Amino acid sequence: MITLDSSIWVAALHESDSQHGKAVETFDSIDRSKVSIFDFTYIEVMNVLKRKASITICENFLELLHRMNTNILISSSRQIALTNEIFFEDLKDLSFSDCMHIATAKIFNADLLTFDQNLQKAWKKLKK
Repeated sequence: MITLDSSIWVAALHESDSQHGKAVETFDSIDRSKVSIFDFTYIEVMNVLKRKASITICENFLELLHRMNTNILISSSRQIALTNEIFFEDLKDLSFSDCMHIATAKIFNADLLTFDQNLQKAWKKLKK
């Protein structure tokens, strides 16, 4: 399974995003049939796209998920518990959402792709 942070989804769909080209390259380089999205990532992407782009881009996101036959994974109490553990490990540069990405990727043994350097660094440290 491959999971993408909201930074990649947003950049791929929002052409004026500074990371758009890099996001398109990322999508071109992965096996899209292995991509799943977490419920909290889905929420974050929709909120950011509506605020930064348009409702039409939000619709494009939904169409992309449908075309890719992407699974939307619902958070569990186990994920929340592990997220809390990670969050309180004094990782100052991570939001609770970032910690949720790490926890969920660990539980599902998934690859976590992101443009967020702080999240990348923490993922490399904690994915073991």
